[in-house]
Amino acid sequence: MARGGLAPLRVMSRTLLAQTSGGNTALEGLGFAGNQAGYTDAPSVVDLTANLINALLAVSGIILVCFIVYGGFVYMTAGGDTDKIKSAKRIIVNAIIGIVIMVSAYAISSFVLQQLTGAVSNQTPTAALTETRETAIL
Repeated sequence: MARGGLAPLRVMSRTLLAQTSGGNTALEGLGFAGNQAGYTDAPSVVDLTANLINALLAVSGIILVCFIVYGGFVYMTAGGDTDKIKSAKRIIVNAIIGIVIMVSAYAISSFVLQQLTGAVSNQTPTAALTETRETAIL
């Protein structure tokens, strides 16, 4: 290896260290980049709760669709066995009931989160709901 091979690294490390010695310039730069990218505030508790509920509902929806497919598979491979056909029908009906419950839970949680968002933003809940409806129409 050439003798002067590490000299550029030493110069570069001194330059980088000199840039951070002026305070929190790295953090200020990250804050500026975040603001430019649209990440201005940390998510609120309501936003975190909404994301958690949406994730749980999405996972439960996938599981219920898998149960419907499994029930259909059991039904198709029953081969005329009445016990297997009854079991498959029960699996499919229970999965459909689960989907109805899941959609109801989504509607209820969406309504509650809209009401909480209106309360947090110092609006009356009906004004926040009307505003949400108006933006949804547009």
